Amino acid sequence: MQEIVAEEILSRFKGLEGQIRGVEVGVFKGRLSKFLLRDPRVILVLVDSWEPLGAAYLDKSDWHAGLGAAAQISAYFRTLVNVSLTRDRCKIVKGRSDAASRLEEDGSFDFVFIDADHSFSSVVRDIDHWYPKVKVGGWLMGHDYDHPLFPDVKEAVNYRCLKIETGRERVWAHQKET
Repeated sequence: MQEIVAEEILSRFKGLEGQIRGVEVGVFKGRLSKFLLRDPRVILVLVDSWEPLGAAYLDKSDWHAGLGAAAQISAYFRTLVNVSLTRDRCKIVKGRSDAASRLEEDGSFDFVFIDADHSFSSVVRDIDHWYPKVKVGGWLMGHDYDHPLFPDVKEAVNYRCLKIETGRERVWAHQKET
């Protein structure tokens, strides 16, 4: 599945020479990162908190947050392994999405891919924080659009993005025009 998602993302850059700068918000184990970084043009910023919020966190839209500390640490180290051969082309930001977005310049990325907390408010917040970071002509994208377990994703994307494309594996994409 992650290979198909990577293909969906990179299909928007066919024929492009030079670097493709992207952000992945919601990395978990870095499987998508690994597939994206197979393309030597790709330079990535990987953003995830890898933060255990514990069993008290019952929101199914971010089941990763319900994992304990050991599982979160394991996921973080799996990410390190998955990107180890391409570490020179990625930066890992261990922190919350909103704080990580403030570290990056506006208009500096060819794409931002959002696949973190799937609640309505979190998806809207991620879109609001990361959309300014996308270059004109670049893509704001994400995962799980129209997924029956995560209806908030579609609702939030439709609320913020007037025009979207959908692709395989429930990928959504909005091209920044101005």
